[in-house]
Amino acid sequence: MRRKGLATAYLKEVLTEAKKQADTCILHATSAGKPAYEKLGFTAVNEFDVYRWRNRDGK
Repeated sequence: MRRKGLATAYLKEVLTEAKKQADTCILHATSAGKPAYEKLGFTAVNEFDVYRWRNRDGK
C-alpha cells in the first residue's frame, strides 16, 4: 500500500489528537516510512540498532 497516502492520512488524524494533548510526539518506526514522517514535520533525532538473541539449546 506504499505511495497511496494511507499512512499520511492516518498520521494526520493521530497528530490532530496529539496536538490537543502534548507539545511533542515521539515516533518509533522503520526507515521505510521516513518520507511520510518528514512530510508531516517529524525530524530524526536518533538512530539505533535492534539486536535479538535466540536460545539455540533447543530447550
